Amino acid sequence: PAQQEAWASAADDEAAFGKKLGSQLTLVSTLEGSTVGFASLASGDKVDMLYVHPAAAGQGVAAMLIDALEKLAGGRGTARLVVDASDTARGFFEKRGYVAQQRNTVLAGDEWLANTTLHKQLAAKREAS
Repeated sequence: PAQQEAWASAADDEAAFGKKLGSQLTLVSTLEGSTVGFASLASGDKVDMLYVHPAAAGQGVAAMLIDALEKLAGGRGTARLVVDASDTARGFFEKRGYVAQQRNTVLAGDEWLANTTLHKQLAAKREAS
């Protein structure tokens, strides 16, 4: 709970959080008119944020968002994507072909949190014939 609160506190300043999302390629997923998740791509090659509301977990929202980010990045010529995944999200990314590179420790609020940097090679963009 303390770690979840530390991550969630990043959105406490709504204006700053909105500015951050607005400066990145951000995709939003809705279900029956309600927002159920979002994902953002920073610097063209870094999955910065991925969030799915707990009520929508297990319905493919995260997979749809990451698939879309991968396709958009690949279409823009990005060779690989990088993500710093929480321990909870690491398995999700590994199942999707991301490979662990290193463990990290980050300070969020008053909590030290561990995550793992993972990389995924994207398919080469095909040239039109």
